[in-house]
Amino acid sequence: MIVIINNVFNNDNNDISKKVCEEIENSIVYNPYEVALMLDNILKKDIKENFEDLDIWNKLIVDIAREIQNKYEKHLIVPTKINKIANLILLKNSFLNIDSEVYIFNITSSIDCIQNDKEEEYHNININDKSNNNIKSIIIDKIKILRSDFLNNEFLVNKTYIIKGSKIDINLLNSSHQSVKNLYKKKPNYEVILETHPLIIQQELNIERLEKYLMPTKSIESDSKDIKKLVENLIRNEKDKLIIINKILEFTRNIEFDDELSTRIYEGEDTQSALNTINIMKGGYSECTNVFIALCRAANIPAKFILGKTSKNLYHTWAEVYIQGVGWIPVETRINIPVDINKGYFGITNKHIKIYEGVDFEDINVKLYNLDIDLKVLNKEEFYD
Repeated sequence: MIVIINNVFNNDNNDISKKVCEEIENSIVYNPYEVALMLDNILKKDIKENFEDLDIWNKLIVDIAREIQNKYEKHLIVPTKINKIANLILLKNSFLNIDSEVYIFNITSSIDCIQNDKEEEYHNININDKSNNNIKSIIIDKIKILRSDFLNNEFLVNKTYIIKGSKIDINLLNSSHQSVKNLYKKKPNYEVILETHPLIIQQELNIERLEKYLMPTKSIESDSKDIKKLVENLIRNEKDKLIIINKILEFTRNIEFDDELSTRIYEGEDTQSALNTINIMKGGYSECTNVFIALCRAANIPAKFILGKTSKNLYHTWAEVYIQGVGWIPVETRINIPVDINKGYFGITNKHIKIYEGVDFEDINVKLYNLDIDLKVLNKEEFYD
């Protein structure tokens, strides 16, 4: 997520951005005018004050933002002082190339601006209105509403895919938040029409032995004294399984992301164990899943390791946890997608395509670089053709 806070009337824009940043988990303030200083020595004096008019300034701040998000997976809070609305919208559209969630808050004293602007483009806060004296709270409250709407409209609606490959288990494709709609080709090369429905979870009628999903493994040391102690500190006297899962998830999602390790694992390196990851609080997607599963099993909650895709080129890992009387619930263990404990929803979206499952990564026993599984989103016209 990228939040642009545009304030041309006051000098406390950085202060507002810092306050907003303090309220949003896993976020940092990214000031584009510090990037402008990089251009200071090569620009003529008469254009130095209008950096936002320069294509190179726009390109630089977007490229640097992309690098920050790719490496650290942080939400960006961006303070700006852009006078021209066209430049503000241009910046938003540029940011949309690297993040699907971009919100603008325009702090203004212009009544005309308040009345005439389109709310869907950016959100105005009138500083002359005394009811708007707590700008930080207004921004935070609005972000919560916008994110909820975005999640519902973008990630929770049903989506249809065609998936092709040889190493595919049809039964797994037709499980959890997925349904196989059509099977065009069978072995050795499958071609399957698949629909995802994040809010409707299919449950197995005959649950197999759950004990194996409570057992420790080489990479998931749920019997470790350190892990058991950590679980005790996290859940204390809590009995509600959904609340316990959320507490464990909050801890797991705070692990610093290691992009280099994720690349090495994709190329064939073994995943880092849960205990090692907890000790350094740094890991990739599979490490976050290892930690989450280890903590759940230590809390006596059965948990599976899931490997799948979130786009044509991206493999991803997450987990499933078992709740008595409910069944298996999918859980996004790394990406900070909002959860809803009351609905038993833990961040799985229509982009999560489950392909494999096991007690851990080693149990699944595949090498990502060697997999040949093609994924494509289908629109209605393609589907019915």
